[in-house]
Amino acid sequence: MPDRQKPRDTVLPAPSRATGLLRHSQARRAVAPILAATCLVAVAAAGTPAWVMPAAAGAVALAGIAVARSLALAAATREAGVAAERQCLLDMMDMAAILVRDTDGTIRFWSEGCRRLYGWTAGQAIGQSSHTLLQTIFSAPLADIETALLRDGTWAGDLRQRTQAGTEVIVSARKVLRHCTGGRVAVMENLTDVTGLRQAEADLKRSEAQLHSIVDSAAEGIIVAGTDGHIASVNPAALCMFGYDRAEELIGRDIGALMPTADAANHRRRLAEYQGSGPRVVSTPGRELAAIRRDGSAFPIDLSVSTFTNGRRYVTGIIRDATARKQAETELRNAEARLRLVQQVGGIAYTDRTLPDDAAMVSDDYAHLYGLPPDRTHITIDAWRELVHPADRDAAFARIDDVMRQGGPLALEFRIRRPDGTVHWIAMRLEVFLGADGRPQRVISAHQDITEIMQSREAEASRAAELERRVAERTAALGAAEARFRGIFDSQFQYIGLLAPDGTTLEVNHTALQATGRTREQILGRPFAETEWWPADERERLRTDIAEAAQGLLIRREVRNHVAGGRDIWIDFSLTPVQAPGTQDVTWIIAEGRDLTEKRALADRLAQAQKVQALGQLASGIAHDFNNILQAVTGAATLIERRPDQPDKTRHLARTAIEAAGRGASITQRLLSFARQSEPRTEVLATAGVLENIREVLAHTLGSTIQVRDIVATDTPPVLADRGQLETALVNLGTNARDAMPEGGTLTLAAVAEQVGGDGPHPSGLAAGEYVRLDVSDTGTGMDRAILAQASEPFFTTKPPGQGTGLGLPMVRAFAEQSGGAMAIASLPEAGTTVTLWLPRASTVVPTPEDSEDGHMLTGAPARLLLVDDDDLVREMLAAQLEDLGFATLVAGSGAEAVALLEAGEEVDAMVSDLSMPAMNGVTLIRQAHALRPQLPCFLLTGYVGERAALGAADSFTLVRKPVRVQTLAARIEAGLEAARISRTPGPGDGA
Repeated sequence: MPDRQKPRDTVLPAPSRATGLLRHSQARRAVAPILAATCLVAVAAAGTPAWVMPAAAGAVALAGIAVARSLALAAATREAGVAAERQCLLDMMDMAAILVRDTDGTIRFWSEGCRRLYGWTAGQAIGQSSHTLLQTIFSAPLADIETALLRDGTWAGDLRQRTQAGTEVIVSARKVLRHCTGGRVAVMENLTDVTGLRQAEADLKRSEAQLHSIVDSAAEGIIVAGTDGHIASVNPAALCMFGYDRAEELIGRDIGALMPTADAANHRRRLAEYQGSGPRVVSTPGRELAAIRRDGSAFPIDLSVSTFTNGRRYVTGIIRDATARKQAETELRNAEARLRLVQQVGGIAYTDRTLPDDAAMVSDDYAHLYGLPPDRTHITIDAWRELVHPADRDAAFARIDDVMRQGGPLALEFRIRRPDGTVHWIAMRLEVFLGADGRPQRVISAHQDITEIMQSREAEASRAAELERRVAERTAALGAAEARFRGIFDSQFQYIGLLAPDGTTLEVNHTALQATGRTREQILGRPFAETEWWPADERERLRTDIAEAAQGLLIRREVRNHVAGGRDIWIDFSLTPVQAPGTQDVTWIIAEGRDLTEKRALADRLAQAQKVQALGQLASGIAHDFNNILQAVTGAATLIERRPDQPDKTRHLARTAIEAAGRGASITQRLLSFARQSEPRTEVLATAGVLENIREVLAHTLGSTIQVRDIVATDTPPVLADRGQLETALVNLGTNARDAMPEGGTLTLAAVAEQVGGDGPHPSGLAAGEYVRLDVSDTGTGMDRAILAQASEPFFTTKPPGQGTGLGLPMVRAFAEQSGGAMAIASLPEAGTTVTLWLPRASTVVPTPEDSEDGHMLTGAPARLLLVDDDDLVREMLAAQLEDLGFATLVAGSGAEAVALLEAGEEVDAMVSDLSMPAMNGVTLIRQAHALRPQLPCFLLTGYVGERAALGAADSFTLVRKPVRVQTLAARIEAGLEAARISRTPGPGDGA
């Protein structure tokens, strides 16, 4: 079928109108099927129930014409027949892109319009699957489309398809479900090429998106408003500029809300001017106006305005916040003013030359700077060259010529000779700008008279030379001083070190290095607490001491140090902070140590001498008490001997003798404990027990004219102190009290817990804490103020020569302070004296001694004991007592005799020996006995604990102090025998 011309828009009659044209029912029945089919074509092609269709859908319009003509033909000539009408209709429809397919996609009809659109002829297309042929890409799943078509009878949408040439096209498809004769169902598709339309729409959307992106990301504010002044749109930059959060806060408001009230009339006038037609720029860019932020603050803006029409007139304003520009302009003006002031004050002149014509613009100060007449405002380069001092001319112009060839900046200092003959120094800074041809085009230079500066430099150079000479002299003197200091530093007998505040070792003297056997390089730079001087158990406390010294505290205490050879020594150690002048900042810490080993040994010997002296002074009282005890013992023994036939009386007298002996044992034990020499050892001491023991000693030694009493509750807290030193201090105080009461009196020992608070300084200088206060008071002669002030000074004494050392009270004070406490003395003439000791209160309780074993009775099998003692009386009495308890005894009067018995093969189960015997003491005897019989249990009896017994404590024997009750000794022997039996019994895995 030949192509037809593009039809004009055609108005199709509605179905009722077309049907009304027919006069006869037979004609109506004949035409109705055709009309119905035609209407479907019209609907499918147009995609809308309207009957007026655009010329773009030409096939549909022609179909409408064909309908009209067919109606007219049917009314006019019924004879033409249905076949002719249908053929005419199909010819008309063939102009559009219409296809008819089965529900499975098989093409049954392919119009000429389809051939023009896709390229395949009807012969090529009919019988093929439309989906496969056209390679259709559906906008929705095919199953969903088919379901909608079966449900609704129609479906419309865009499809992407391929032409025979392989080109992709976008078609607007209208699918209509059609029920044909014979029950067959067909689908009629009206297809319109909308590729160009969709591309145009996509380009439009992309352009709009780009425009929105540009507007939203623009740094300038953009506001669109109608010519009535109401805001239509606003971008984020404008919101931020005017202080708003959301566009809705501005859209619809009058744009005058963003302008000062004073500009309202002018603003309305300008909007009225914008009512012209056609888009045009109505304001030049950068017009400065005032604007108002949301908070009411005003700020300057640069505004450019244009108009456009989109059904109505709109005004677009592009706004830039001019605050920064205004500030920059102000700063620029100020900078220019400052520059002019600097030039005037500093005498700076400048020139601006253009080359090669040497045209120059010079400042007003230029002529004055070079000594030229004021009216000479131009000077050539050659003339300026002649002003440069001949001695500097060649060097200066050599550098100038280089920069003239290369371009760039140059700084020069040179002399000039003014026309009046005076010489001045000039500092010049110039910059050469080259043209496109590489030749100098412009030279800008600044010139300043620096004559006074150069004179100052010369003077400064002279002063610097003098200073260098002095520094060299002082450096030499400092080197000599340092050498002297090093000599003094290294020759000191005490250990000295210099530390950083963090504890790093900066310097140590030769004495300290010798103590460790290390070199300076091996020590310096290391943490002081980790050097070889310090044992592991001292290092943590030392770190704490260093931290406190770094805060400005003076640290001093006695510590134990390691020295070369594996020895430990005691030193008087201190950390002294050195603070920067005028500040509290610690810059260094001086560590010092003084060897106290010899001093401590002397102090120990002196203390022991004090004890011996005190014992000597107490000897008469001790002799008196022992005479009383001996009197009671001998009296009881005499009466027993004279009256052996009176059992009751005998037992009473025996108990009396035993009690008297017990009193004597108590006195000797306390005296031995007091006289014992040992290393200081801080321990928890029961306050009441210590005072009771000292009371007992003093009561038996001070004499009958002195009444000794103690006032202390049994629940008085324990103290932390060395027992021996505390007992020595109390005996010394008791002896002093006795001497102060020559006619007799009362000595009172008292103790009470005391809390020292931090509300003020304590009279004795005690730190806040918990203490136990011990008072030793007498009713003696007392002391006046002058004597009291010197009483605790070393070697001060009021006693006649030979009767006092003057070290008693100083040693008591030293003991109290070293224990963490203090001492104070209160005294008045004829009113007595009270010496008070404060000692730290212990936080733990004193262990309770175990129950006495005196009531123990022998329960094991009888044992044979070898009993060795050089005292016949003691040996005979002890043997009798042990035999009375069931033991068998073999006695020996010396160590040699006991060894002979063992070597002879005497069978004994254990050996009991005295310590102090001539020729061979008890410790030596036990060692020889063990050499013969290693498993023999041995028991050593001694009346004191001295060094020799302590050295033997590691051997296999049990130490028993005399005097001892026989029941206690028997219990110890039985326990030793049992332990020996257990050790000899084979274990489950041992052989027979």
